[in-house]
Amino acid sequence: LAVPGLIDGHGHYMSLGESLMGIGLQGTPTWEAVLDLVARAVRQAKPGQWIAGRGWHQDEWDQPPA
Repeated sequence: LAVPGLIDGHGHYMSLGESLMGIGLQGTPTWEAVLDLVARAVRQAKPGQWIAGRGWHQDEWDQPPA
């Protein structure tokens, strides 16, 4: 099978799928912004549903975490 344009010789497709099922926290400027996104996910989640997130970078926040 040849698929033009798909030339990735090494992929982490399971990790990609898992990341798409969680909360993307990239670009959050503060801890409060992270908590806001998590709270929004909690409101939309079914009882007992796990909530996972990734991608925050506290070194890029407006203020370092206390």
